[in-house]
Amino acid sequence: MFSANGGYTNDAFPSSMRKVHPTHAAFAEQNSMSWMEFPEELQVHTMWQRKPVCQGEQPVHFVRQRAPACCTVNEDGLEGNRTWNNALSDKDKSKGKPKAERAVLLQCQENYSELSNQFPEYADHFREAEAPFGEQIVVSGMDASTICIGDLFASDHSSLELKVTYPRLPCFRVDKRYPLAQQPGLRSGELGTVRQSVGANGTGGFFCSVQRPGDVTDGDTLKLVQRPCPGWTLQRLSQMCYGTTPIRMAWDGSDAELKELCELDELGTYEWQERLINIRASILQERPLVIPDWLGYPLLQEEGENLILGTWKMVGGDEEYVELVLSDDGQITSTKPQFGGLHFTAKLQEEEEDYTLEVQMGSTPMMATMNGFGPAGGRALLVFSSGCMWSWVGQELDGASELSIRSCDTRYPNSLSLRSGDSRYPNSWSRSSNDRKYTPGTVADLFFPSQ
Repeated sequence: MFSANGGYTNDAFPSSMRKVHPTHAAFAEQNSMSWMEFPEELQVHTMWQRKPVCQGEQPVHFVRQRAPACCTVNEDGLEGNRTWNNALSDKDKSKGKPKAERAVLLQCQENYSELSNQFPEYADHFREAEAPFGEQIVVSGMDASTICIGDLFASDHSSLELKVTYPRLPCFRVDKRYPLAQQPGLRSGELGTVRQSVGANGTGGFFCSVQRPGDVTDGDTLKLVQRPCPGWTLQRLSQMCYGTTPIRMAWDGSDAELKELCELDELGTYEWQERLINIRASILQERPLVIPDWLGYPLLQEEGENLILGTWKMVGGDEEYVELVLSDDGQITSTKPQFGGLHFTAKLQEEEEDYTLEVQMGSTPMMATMNGFGPAGGRALLVFSSGCMWSWVGQELDGASELSIRSCDTRYPNSLSLRSGDSRYPNSWSRSSNDRKYTPGTVADLFFPSQ
């Protein structure tokens, strides 16, 4: 069934495995599509593996042979199948190479039908009962426009469970195998090539992680049992990220969509989320911070240096505390690895007159400025380009000098407004419930001019 907020779950599945995300209602309405109209299963047709004699680069790319009628699928993919993914060395694995998220490559017959119409000179290749793009499993029943990131498929005939991590991004071998007879010749990935079309539309297949090992056999049914991200089809994601060329990512979406994808647990990292995070970091660093007056006034470098070390409180959420100290190499750092298992680090941008930091919050780079509040600027607030804020506590956790930001209007239970955290100055810089409010998801919009 489909939950009230748009996520898909199957009642026949254990409740512990059900998980839903907020719906993308605007996207569905724009495309005149109900998520309930989506197909709900894939039929396995054939399985393929690289020929054992093929070591290194092949003279003809994507030459495959039929795999056994029944194959075991474990966390490395099809058992005994040699791929780039399961051939990673221990050294590569230790560097965080995405072994698990690329375990199995599937392709839909529907995608090949679309490519046959688009490139009729290769229609026979795409319709043959082989693996034209080198996939391991050929399926039917859905395509790039109906498969979503995070979709969980479970076999009807074994314990196998596969989770979609991202579309297959085609490399130069696609154009080597399927060149177009044009004069002058197109370079690989240029507009009009097979590689470019596949990358822009997500029709090159999709990678899956193995959530539970099991067997797969020709004719098996893979049922869709969980859909946490109904708005993020393979096609939509590909068009937003690689709509012009598969060689480099060129983001073509909104700030809110970019933030969502950067934080989407279901999206794999390699060639996708890691690049989105870098793009977002670049945007945040290049876009000038515009701090509204109601968030105080920027402190000068000397003022900020007197306040930065000590304890800060993250406002909103769980309101955790962070203690900042000066490291041996002169960087500002947190005493604990509180950000995805990593430390907060920052260095002063000395060329700026105001106190401005270049920040690495875990794995995410961003900028931060310090604002002053209250009598003689005695209260301080760190405002980050990502939209989060920290209030200054000082050297001791006495709570007397905190700036707290909390909801004070029952009409807006999820909104936040500024309130004084110091009873000695009850009205010196507080804001009432009628003042301007914001939600954590829109804070960044206040800091940046409209794009």
